[in-house]
Amino acid sequence: RSSLLSPLVDQGRVFAPCSDGHLYARRLADGSALWDLQTDGADQASPILSGGVLYISSGFPNTKVMAVNPSTGAVVWNFPVDQITNSSPAVSGGRVLAACNSGRLYSINAATGAQVWSIVLGGTVGSSSPLVDGTNVFLQSDATLYRTALDNANWGTNASRVVVDPAPPAPGAPAQTLGIDWATSSVIRVGSRILGVVRFDYRMDMNGDFLADSRIMREIAFGIDAAAMTVDWRTLLATATVADLNGVPPYRLVPTPVNLGTRVAFASSLASTVQLFDSSD
Repeated sequence: RSSLLSPLVDQGRVFAPCSDGHLYARRLADGSALWDLQTDGADQASPILSGGVLYISSGFPNTKVMAVNPSTGAVVWNFPVDQITNSSPAVSGGRVLAACNSGRLYSINAATGAQVWSIVLGGTVGSSSPLVDGTNVFLQSDATLYRTALDNANWGTNASRVVVDPAPPAPGAPAQTLGIDWATSSVIRVGSRILGVVRFDYRMDMNGDFLADSRIMREIAFGIDAAAMTVDWRTLLATATVADLNGVPPYRLVPTPVNLGTRVAFASSLASTVQLFDSSD
C-alpha cells in the first residue's frame, strides 16, 4: 500500500485513502481496523470531514467525488466528474466544491450529491484544491488563479490572473524552448492576498533537433490581491535542470504554503528547503 496524501484524523480515528483502491479507517490508538471501503481508484487526494460526512475525490481510473459515512464506511452518494480528479474538495454552506483535470469546477449539494452548478475554468488542476473565501472560491489551475462566485447569479464578478515567470529560459540558437508544463500548489489566504506556488517545467531542445533533451524547472511563489486580482509579488524559490522527464518531480505535486501568523512558510518541490516570508509583505 502507498499513499501520496495526508490522512485525516478525527475523534480517535484515522481516515486514509490509498493508491491500492481502498479508503481505510483505523483506530488512532492502536491502528486496529474500523472499516475498509473499496473505491477502485488510485486515490491521491486527502479526505475532508464536514457535518459528520467524509468527502473524497477518487483517483484514476475513477472520475467521481464520494460522500462516505465515517462511522460505517457506507457510501452516501457518488458524483461523476468529467475527468480524473486528484484535488481534495472543500465544503462551505452546504455545498461541496470539487475540481477535476479538465479544468472544470463543480458545486455539489453536500446532503444529496446533486449538482448545483459547474463551470469550465481551464488548465489542468492536478492536486490543487479549492479555497472557499467569503462569497468566492479560489482555484489555481496550471499558472492561472481563478476566482469564482459561490452564487452563480454573481458570476459577473468572476476573475482570473495568470502568474508569469519573470525570467524564463532564453537559450541562444540553436537551443529553443519546445513547450511548458505546469505544476501548482493549493492556495491560501493571508491578509488581503492569495498565496501559492507554481512550478514552470520547460521542455528544452538544446541542439536544434526539435526533440526535448533537457528540462529546466523554475518554482515561483506568488501573492495575488484577492479583490483586485493583481499580482503583488513573485519570488523564485528554486531552480533545477534535468536531462529528461525522469528527473521531474512526479504527480504534479507542489507543497502548499503554510501560514504561521507573522510568517508564511514555503517548501520547495525542487530543493530540500523551507523559506520563511513576512506575511505582511
